[in-house]
Amino acid sequence: MPKKQRRLARDSAILAKLLSEDVVVVDGLSFEKPRTKDFVNVLTKLKIERSCLVTTTDYDDDLHKSARNVPRIAVMPVAELNAGDICSHQKMLFTKEAFLSVLGQNQTSQE
Repeated sequence: MPKKQRRLARDSAILAKLLSEDVVVVDGLSFEKPRTKDFVNVLTKLKIERSCLVTTTDYDDDLHKSARNVPRIAVMPVAELNAGDICSHQKMLFTKEAFLSVLGQNQTSQE
C-alpha cells in the first residue's frame, strides 16, 4: 500500500476517534520505575476502562513495562501508528508531544 494511503487511513482513523470523543491527551506519561499499579491508577483517573492505545513520541521502556500486563492495552510510538491498531481499540491516549507530532506530520504532508 502506498505511503500516502497509509497516512490517510491513519489520519482518518484518528479523526473518527476525535469526533466520537474517544481521544485523551495528557501532558506526559513518565514513571520512575516500571509499575503496573501506577499505570492502572493513571487509567482509572482518566476513566479509561476498556481497550486503549497509548501513543508516545518515542519508545519508553518504563511505560512499556508498566503497561504490558494490563489486558487490552497497547503502547506504541507515533511512527508505528496505523489505522488497524487505532480502530481495534476503544480509546486512544496521547501524550501532548505525540499528539503535536501527529499534527505536525499532517501539515508537512499537505505542503
